[in-house]
Amino acid sequence: MAEYPSAVYTHRTRANKSGVVYDAAKTRTLFVEDVNKSDDEIAAIENELGLNPSGAYATVVARLDALVTPPVKATGAELNTGTDDAKFATAKALADSDYAKTSDIPTLPVKATGAEIDTGTDDAKFVTPKALADNTKFPSLTSTSTLTNKRITSRAGTVTSHATPTINTDNVDFFTITAQGEAITSMTTNLSGTPTIGQKLIICITGTAARAIAWGTSFEASTVALPTTTVTTAMLVVGFIWNSITSKWTCVAVA
Repeated sequence: MAEYPSAVYTHRTRANKSGVVYDAAKTRTLFVEDVNKSDDEIAAIENELGLNPSGAYATVVARLDALVTPPVKATGAELNTGTDDAKFATAKALADSDYAKTSDIPTLPVKATGAEIDTGTDDAKFVTPKALADNTKFPSLTSTSTLTNKRITSRAGTVTSHATPTINTDNVDFFTITAQGEAITSMTTNLSGTPTIGQKLIICITGTAARAIAWGTSFEASTVALPTTTVTTAMLVVGFIWNSITSKWTCVAVA
C-alpha cells in the first residue's frame, strides 16, 4: 500500500544478481539500476510536493484551481474611489477615470526677471516683488527714477466763497475759490498738511467784486509780495513753494 501522501516513499536497497553488470544496450534485460532510477524520481517528486499537497481538497489540481483567481479589471469609477486593492487598472479605466495624463497637466507659470520686465514682451511669465525691485524701467514709490515725457495731473480742490477756506496740502496742489462774496479773513486758519521741500501750491481766487485777503502766518512774501485783494471779478492766481527753512508757503508768482 502506498505511503504517500502521508509519508515520502523510501525504497529498499536492491542489487543485481551476482555476476550481472548493467548494460544499457540490453533493452530486454531489467537491471536494478533501472528500478532504482524510477524509485529515485518518485521520491524526488514527493519531496518537491511535500506531504499532503492536496490539503483539504480532493486533489492537488482542485487545490491549485482554488488558489489561482483570475484578476479582475477595475473601472474608471473604481479608480476614482481608490479603495479596491485587488483589481488591476487598464488603459481604458485610466482614460475613464479622473486621473490626469501628463499632457493634461498645465504648465507651471515661470517667474520673470527684472530684465524681462524692462523688455516688456513676455506675456506668460509672472512678476515677483524681486523682479520688480530688479527692473530699471518701472519706478517704485520709493525709487529714485527719471520720468521722461510723462504728465503729472495736479491734485485739485475747490470751494465756493469762504472766509477761512479749508485746504489740505497733502491732498491738493491746485486750489480754486470761486464766487468769493466776502473778505478772506485767514488763509492759515483751516490750512493743513505736511508739505515737503519744494512742494508747489497754486491758489486761484475769483471774487464777485474786489475782496480783501488775509494770508496769516503760514504764508510769506519773497521778492514777490502777497496780494491783499482780488481785482474786481478777475481770477487772481498765486503760486507758492514750500520753504522748509521757514516752514512757510513762499509766494513766488502772482498773476
